[in-house]
Amino acid sequence: MDFDVIFIGSGHASWHAAVMLSQAGKRVAIIEEDTIAGTCTSYGCDPKILLDGPFELKNQLRQYPGIINGDVDINWSALMDYKNKIINPLPVQLEQVFKAVGITIIKGHGQLTDKILWRLIQINILPRISLLPLVNILVD
Repeated sequence: MDFDVIFIGSGHASWHAAVMLSQAGKRVAIIEEDTIAGTCTSYGCDPKILLDGPFELKNQLRQYPGIINGDVDINWSALMDYKNKIINPLPVQLEQVFKAVGITIIKGHGQLTDKILWRLIQINILPRISLLPLVNILVD
């Protein structure tokens, strides 16, 4: 495998740059050991933002006592369904984008070992180490 750019992880920063570079004609790979789209999109930042919204609104409404009557009840089950409807399809959609623009997805754990070498440990097969030069890893 020969790539111009290799990203470790498929989070927001990686996938935005990977798509742009691939569309510009670079050979791009993304090494991902977990869910495509990364931790922030799948488990962290994005779900948290969706879940926080109704509670922030509820707190804002409390600033108007006597004007807003009663308490706002948040349906936790419906909120989780809403979050899942928005978040769960994202990894599959992003993987389709990667394939459409020619990005290679490598399932495994990528690790920079020094300035010249990187190591990929494949997941779900016997551990195998590949050492490749990181020459031309950055866009000229």
